[in-house]
Amino acid sequence: MGMIMAASPVLMAVFERASGVRLGTRRVVGLLVACAGVVLLIGSGAGGTGFAAGDLWMVAAACCFGSYSGLLRRRPAELGGTAFLFTTFLVGTVLLLPAQGLSVAVQGGFDPTPGTVLPILYVGLASSAVAFFAWNRAITLVGPSRAGVVYYLQPVCVSLLSWALLGEPTGWTQSLCMALILGGVVLGATARR
Repeated sequence: MGMIMAASPVLMAVFERASGVRLGTRRVVGLLVACAGVVLLIGSGAGGTGFAAGDLWMVAAACCFGSYSGLLRRRPAELGGTAFLFTTFLVGTVLLLPAQGLSVAVQGGFDPTPGTVLPILYVGLASSAVAFFAWNRAITLVGPSRAGVVYYLQPVCVSLLSWALLGEPTGWTQSLCMALILGGVVLGATARR
């Protein structure tokens, strides 16, 4: 899933280019090299099993995230970073309430224990509020295509963690993919506008 989600920087660059920003040859080449590493990793480096139904949901999520990031610079200037983030989370919560209600009706609730509440707090605070605040700030400072290039590091981290923690096999194909991704990230991130 992490490998599929890493394809969203391409869409970020497309949206930024569509809004009139010149990306530069070096940044485009970096995006394409890193994207080639991701595609190779998904196609053969991750086991070569092809797409499953859940993978299509991740493709949709990557498109949504890429669109969000690419359009982030168009937010109203009078709406500060914290207010924008709060508004985004509020709208997202309202949109998710029907699905949560259905989930509780079908599956029931859960017992609030440290084993269930602490992970929810982590996801809500660290990997949502803090991460999105930092991401939005990065987009404001350097733009979506430059910030998006580092997003390609996700499959590298996912592959290394799955190898270290889950014992998933890693061979020369994964190493080649990681080299392509890291090379593309360095090339794209160091490119000037």
